[in-house]
Amino acid sequence: MAQSPLSPPEASHRIASFLIDLVFLAILTGFISFYFIEETTLDRSIHRFWQFSRSDEEFVLVWIIHLGIALGYHFVLEQGRWQASAAKRLFGLRLVNMQGEKASTKQLILRLLIKGFLLNLGLLAVFINDDNAFPFFLFYYLGLFSLNLVILSNNKEARAIPELLTGLRWVKNK
Repeated sequence: MAQSPLSPPEASHRIASFLIDLVFLAILTGFISFYFIEETTLDRSIHRFWQFSRSDEEFVLVWIIHLGIALGYHFVLEQGRWQASAAKRLFGLRLVNMQGEKASTKQLILRLLIKGFLLNLGLLAVFINDDNAFPFFLFYYLGLFSLNLVILSNNKEARAIPELLTGLRWVKNK
């Protein structure tokens, strides 16, 4: 049975592409941050990162760098010819409006702001309450991930929160 060109993607493809993009962007942020935060060696920088021994100023700088890289990466690729990040392109997905056309710049910006807000809200706990931030941080992200899984599973277009709020959807090519 042939699929229509605008069929919704499998949830597993959405999750896998999200995780691949997340790892890629984290590695890219690490390498770029290494040059902005003067470390003597890359292994020392990585060690300090994983030990969470950065100062608040360094952490904020890395966070801002990561946010800029992530938003720029997604905006450029989703606005471009591919209409998807590199990982979503790997799975044959593209972002379109509800009519199956290329998303408008306004829709993409709004989607990225919503996605950026949701994905970075948990980090506020680190700045608000240093001592007890980890339980909230973990609870928030597990809850957000679970909520998105439930939403993805219970609508026929497999749309998550940012797509539902902006009138966009991911579709599988051919």
